Amino acid sequence: MGLLQKILIPVLGLVLAFCFYSSRENFKPEMLKGKRVIVTGASTGIGEQMVYHLARMGAHVLVTARTEAKLQQVVERCRALGASSARLVSGSMEDMATTRQLVEVAEAELGGLDMLILNHVGKSYFNYFDGDVGHVQKLLNINFLSYVAMTVSALPMLKRSGGSIVVVSSMAENAMRAAADVLLMSPAPKEECALEIIKGGTLRQREVYYRYASTKLPLLLRDWAAELLDLLVRQRYRPERLRAA
Repeated sequence: MGLLQKILIPVLGLVLAFCFYSSRENFKPEMLKGKRVIVTGASTGIGEQMVYHLARMGAHVLVTARTEAKLQQVVERCRALGASSARLVSGSMEDMATTRQLVEVAEAELGGLDMLILNHVGKSYFNYFDGDVGHVQKLLNINFLSYVAMTVSALPMLKRSGGSIVVVSSMAENAMRAAADVLLMSPAPKEECALEIIKGGTLRQREVYYRYASTKLPLLLRDWAAELLDLLVRQRYRPERLRAA
């Protein structure tokens, strides 16, 4: 056995053990009772299911998506499930005014914010790039710039409440269907996935992978020491100077 293998195998074992023990659950649904939560992309799929879980746990939910009629149905069901309150703001995340309106509603009507769940995604075709730069720009606005705008706007409220930001990365609902002819696997249940995301956000976990074996394990060799990397990067900066700048 080579020197590299002698070093890599024990290190990998330690990483796996750390991941297992650090992710042990102590989540309780009552942790969300009365919490004020924004969920984007909440009219279908994982986003819709997250809202229903939050409603059952007694949270105040503020939901958004493009289709107001569908959102109204979601809000009505949330109220029936026991949400402390349920509100909606319809609009496209391509329009930065929608991001501002959401935060303004949270501050004016909820009195603050405890969790921001960014779950929306711009729809794209699953094919080779056809040179449509305008389409790429639209996706950047929805999938990146709106996330930044929402986070910046909501950050003062989240700081006051000690809240958290949850960023969801998933295209399972659409991508799995689009690639159904060539895939030998089925998408994970959206209800279960939604619950795991809420648990991770509540417990302030760095990352949540669902299903774990098919998502996290293949990535261990790529980012097995992310926390160490963060520590090394932070040691190269002086936060007080950054704030002053």
